[in-house]
Amino acid sequence: MATPSSVVTASSRSPAHPSLDALVAEPWQALALDAAVAADLLVAVAPVVEALRLAATRPRTAPSPRPAPNGHARDRWLDVHDAAQRLGMDVRQVYRRCHGWDFVAREGRRLRFSERGLEAWMERQRLPR
Repeated sequence: MATPSSVVTASSRSPAHPSLDALVAEPWQALALDAAVAADLLVAVAPVVEALRLAATRPRTAPSPRPAPNGHARDRWLDVHDAAQRLGMDVRQVYRRCHGWDFVAREGRRLRFSERGLEAWMERQRLPR
């Protein structure tokens, strides 16, 4: 099976067609391709496009807690119940509101909340603790 970069250059139709790398750099060149060559390229790159889409849209995973570079204590990852208690919210409210928070990570189906990130966010929001 031909690699996407070699599809155009290895084609017997015309060696003058731009490579896939050239098309990525200057996409407008694809408009000048022969329809059959364009179709071959689409078939070759479709799995790559799908894999990139999945990689770009997958949920973040919770990184393992590491010591802070300044020597402070490690960050703890809280579950949704602990985060809800600290926020003074119901668990359902946390699930509804957490999507834009930068201290939330997904661990499988579970949400984890950085303790230090939550505290910093609460300070920025000036919420009572």
